[in-house]
Amino acid sequence: MAQRQRFKSLQIGRQTPRQCAVFANRTIAGIDAVDAATSTYARTLSISTPSQAQKAATKGRIRVTFDESRAQVLLRVSDSLCEVLPQVISRVRALLDLDADPLAINQVLLAAFPGSDGLRVPGTVDGFELAVRAVLSQQITVAAARTLAQRLVAKFGLDAGEVDASYAAFGLTRLFPSAAALAAA
Repeated sequence: MAQRQRFKSLQIGRQTPRQCAVFANRTIAGIDAVDAATSTYARTLSISTPSQAQKAATKGRIRVTFDESRAQVLLRVSDSLCEVLPQVISRVRALLDLDADPLAINQVLLAAFPGSDGLRVPGTVDGFELAVRAVLSQQITVAAARTLAQRLVAKFGLDAGEVDASYAAFGLTRLFPSAAALAAA
């Protein structure tokens, strides 16, 4: 019988409007998804730490809910990622650019870019994934780059493990391919 995953939930920072929408056009089937109705972004995550040099990476799922009424971000982490919670929080903060100072940014850029108040640059949870996606997106549309990334994940992505019922609707079944997996291809 499958063991039910548990989750840890916490508030990780303040946010600005429209953050969830940024991810909607860039999701890759199997590794991340957006539910616009609940302002939720969910994805699979694999984290290796120095102490895990000889072990498999820790893998699991995260869910980020953008609570615009309170201007906060709520993070839900699968129990399997709790042992690496500081790394998860750090990666999600980078993904959402939560350490940026929007007031300072607006002072410099708002006059040149009207209507951009509160916009953030989406980041990533993994530097290698960012590099691969940047190469795939060279001189093509976002939609075409997304298609290429989905093919890459379908062919070389790793199984993300058992899916808890609370994540089933998101279809999070794969992990982005590791550098080793692509090098061996």
